[in-house]
Amino acid sequence: MRTEALLALVVMVLVLTVAGAGMYAAAMVGPGAATPGWCLTPVLCRG
Repeated sequence: MRTEALLALVVMVLVLTVAGAGMYAAAMVGPGAATPGWCLTPVLCRG
């Protein structure tokens, strides 16, 4: 694999990780008052 392709893959993974963490934090902070403390997965506990 070329160095450029490997670097692009690493950057994409990092960007997706940061975006996912940001959305997760926003989901936890947004409805935090209505979400139980034990609920670590807003997607499963939305209903």
